[in-house]
Amino acid sequence: MHMSTLIACCLFGLVQGPPLQGSWWERTDPSRAPQLSAGCLMARSDLSSGTVQWVMPAISTACARARGFLGTLPLRNKTCVNADLFQFQRDYSDTVRLRRGFDVRSRPVIFGHGALGTGLFACVEGVEAQRFVEQLGAEVFAMQSDACFGSDLPPWARAGLAAHFELGGQSTPGTAGMRTPAAVAQLRAALGGPSRIALSDLLARDRRRWASAAGGEDASAAAIESWALVEFLLSGSSGSWGGCFQQMLRLLASGANGDTAFTDAFGKGETVAQALDADWQKWCTALAPDPAAETADRLEFLAAGLRELARRGETVVEFERLHQRLGEIDFRHRVERGPSGRELAAADQANFKPAGGSGSFELVPPRKPLTRRRSGDAPQAPPALRTHDTQPELSIEWVSAPEEGQWTWLLRASRE
Repeated sequence: MHMSTLIACCLFGLVQGPPLQGSWWERTDPSRAPQLSAGCLMARSDLSSGTVQWVMPAISTACARARGFLGTLPLRNKTCVNADLFQFQRDYSDTVRLRRGFDVRSRPVIFGHGALGTGLFACVEGVEAQRFVEQLGAEVFAMQSDACFGSDLPPWARAGLAAHFELGGQSTPGTAGMRTPAAVAQLRAALGGPSRIALSDLLARDRRRWASAAGGEDASAAAIESWALVEFLLSGSSGSWGGCFQQMLRLLASGANGDTAFTDAFGKGETVAQALDADWQKWCTALAPDPAAETADRLEFLAAGLRELARRGETVVEFERLHQRLGEIDFRHRVERGPSGRELAAADQANFKPAGGSGSFELVPPRKPLTRRRSGDAPQAPPALRTHDTQPELSIEWVSAPEEGQWTWLLRASRE
């Protein structure tokens, strides 16, 4: 059995039923509630029809991209994965803790092994749709890599690949790389500061040591360095190291443990480690933010500004007016993407132009409101945003949020 068998996630089934009463667990009972399916993934869900319209395609896309990366690697674990998809936070933490034996804390999407089984758990309330989709990419990859590697994927590779599927353009076709300004800045700070972790130390860390550092400065450095190492190994500039990494993954999927797979694929001895470290450091020194990632951050800043003006009762249909009003109110927005974030401000005029030195932003007034939860209760969506004459062309699509009468955004991209 191969990966494609488990994660044929482009086909979904949805059976509508009447509104149900009781706890979330009772309302989503498979014998009574709407059911969602994605290949071998079976989901209990109370998502509204409007939310299903963007969440399920996002799951399908995340599964397809993880499947494309893992290819035909053999499966260790052939069991189906349960998914619990929640509309509201009030049901999310309590239900998953009580029924699945899992502490989700503040994470909107999580895959893991709880006391009562393995599952993918997600809640759309309280997080922007785009951020939800990005984290979904990381956790869906974790789910599918678990079926291939079990617990033998080294922590640095697990963390780096998860970040790759969150930051690496996997959630937005056409933005290959997605090396965000915040991620590159955090990497430079980690490598140039006292928290730097030597590559030999990073590669030697086991799961227990990785978990013991969670939440501290050391954990932050380990996460960003792992992302950079995986990006290097997957890049075309890594030379033979990229082939070594792919060979390591094949050995792991075939049953080898982490230490054996690494040494068999990369080689043994200090000379090998020193050569890998030198090539990686050279790549990190030359690393620059991806212009598409910079432009995506600026689009999010503008979308947040549009929503803030709408909250104030203002309707803006021209980009020049949006530029003016955000400056007048000294608008600021913190972009949180991946392991780090940064604040963008209207005082910085660069935020009103795409990165890369060409193209422009423009507003696209909606022709009609998007799908409403109930007839007459959703306000008009803000105008869509898009780039013009950029490669790739990016746009903001508004979708209904779980909060009554609110909108949230998704980032879309044309293929290069």
